[in-house]
Amino acid sequence: MTGFLENKKIEELKALYFIESRSESIIDEKIREIKSYLKDKIDPDNDIRIFDLKDEIASTDLYNFINTPSFFSIKKAAIIKNCEKISKDLLKIISDFFLKTSNPNEGIIIFLTSPEFKKAYSFQ
Repeated sequence: MTGFLENKKIEELKALYFIESRSESIIDEKIREIKSYLKDKIDPDNDIRIFDLKDEIASTDLYNFINTPSFFSIKKAAIIKNCEKISKDLLKIISDFFLKTSNPNEGIIIFLTSPEFKKAYSFQ
C-alpha cells in the first residue's frame, strides 16, 4: 500500500480508513496488500477479519470482534467490504464503538471498502 501504509508503524495507524474503487479486483488487491502489511505485525488468524456485506453477517460477530481486545496483538483489523450495503444494526455497532471508546486508535483498525463513496450514505 504505497503511500498510505508502507512506511508506517502499526501504532501510527488511524482507527478508520476508506478504500474506494469501482473495480472489485482493485479492492481485492488492496485487501491483499493490507493483509500482507499486517501479517507480521499482528496475529493473522485471530486479529484480522473480513466482513463482506454482500453476504449476510451476524451483527454479533462484528460486535464481538471490534469490542473484544486482542490477546495476541497490539491491534486488530476489521475489513468491511461493500460498506454501502451496511445495515442499521451494523452501523450502530461501529458508531457506538467510536462514541464509547476514548481512544479508538489503540485497539482496532477498520478498513471500509466500497465501489462508490457516494453510495455509502450512512458513513458520510
